[in-house]
Amino acid sequence: MRNIFLFCLIVVTVNTYGQDYNLNVRIDGLPAKEVYLADFYGDQNHILDTTLSDTLGVFSFKLKENYPAGMYRVFLEKKVCFDIIYNNENIEIDTQSGYLYD
Repeated sequence: MRNIFLFCLIVVTVNTYGQDYNLNVRIDGLPAKEVYLADFYGDQNHILDTTLSDTLGVFSFKLKENYPAGMYRVFLEKKVCFDIIYNNENIEIDTQSGYLYD
């Protein structure tokens, strides 16, 4: 009986611990470069994470469990960015650099 209780306690603890999610992006035509993830309020941006895209335009961010659901901004350059809506789930984006704003 004690072993069953201990097993249930471990399962519940692991499941309630929280989970990180991923933002996986591929932008065909994007050169290898530094990319930034930011939250924003009005015209104020706050950089949360930085990563590098590879030569195929692929990059990813780990969306940590403490990130609240809401809008985030991905900066490809200082004035080139796009917004995402994060709702505690994995996000996949696959596009071409010429169609980034469509």
